[in-house]
Amino acid sequence: MVLKRQRKGQSTVEYLLYVSVIAIALCATAYVFIGPLQQGFNKMDKESRDVFRNGMQTGAGDYR
Repeated sequence: MVLKRQRKGQSTVEYLLYVSVIAIALCATAYVFIGPLQQGFNKMDKESRDVFRNGMQTGAGDYR
């Protein structure tokens, strides 16, 4: 007589492992790119404030 193994809970654990690996990878990617991303947002904020304050874009020399 051959006994069958129950794999009911094993697939759930495998899916949770996949999800946790993906979540860890996303967190690691965000940690690596947070500095350049923050610098880009700060530059965009400064330039948009200059445009709204002066009516012209920095370096372009033409009025908007």
